[in-house]
Amino acid sequence: MTEAEYLERFAAAYRMSGAGFETTMHVPCPFCAAPDNITYKVLEVAAALSDGATCEECGRSWRAIATLQGGNVRFEVVQTGGDDGPDFLPRMRRVVLDTEKG
Repeated sequence: MTEAEYLERFAAAYRMSGAGFETTMHVPCPFCAAPDNITYKVLEVAAALSDGATCEECGRSWRAIATLQGGNVRFEVVQTGGDDGPDFLPRMRRVVLDTEKG
């Protein structure tokens, strides 16, 4: 996949559905742009991104680490499994999950 194909696929797959408190985010895989890598209601963003996801298409996994800095929440997306993404993507920091804690 080329960078242009990835960007086109990502843009087509990133979407919102519903309205109000039922607004749902449909987020593609950050590595291959497969649709619906993670789906969550906007009010559940912190929990959903902290849990992360594994892509059924490319087998790579990721999660977000949230930190509070000066009253602002910062999310860092890290890779938790699988091969590196395509060369045109920036490398994510790798984090090994403690399987005892989930």
